Amino acid sequence: MAVPRSCTGSIRVASGSTYVIDIDWEWLVVGEFDGMIKYGRLRRPGESIADAVIREKLREDEIRDTGPRVVRWTWNDLERDAFIPRLHRRLAPLGLVAA
Repeated sequence: MAVPRSCTGSIRVASGSTYVIDIDWEWLVVGEFDGMIKYGRLRRPGESIADAVIREKLREDEIRDTGPRVVRWTWNDLERDAFIPRLHRRLAPLGLVAA
């Protein structure tokens, strides 16, 4: 299965924040990689892992509110070859890949 060309970028949300996103496909789908660093050493001082997860969920909601769908994956998804079929299921209804 082929994956359509993508790029990285940033997106400005209604709150005025600008977020860097991992991958986007024509601003219809945003892809975010969930690695452990995000919930480990990139946590804010005094922030628990639960706080970091909630902050990330709120960030995702803000991104989704601007229009694109959000697809997430982890190393486990990539190692099991689960990501590409799931991505195709998300991109096909939008005409970004053949159904």
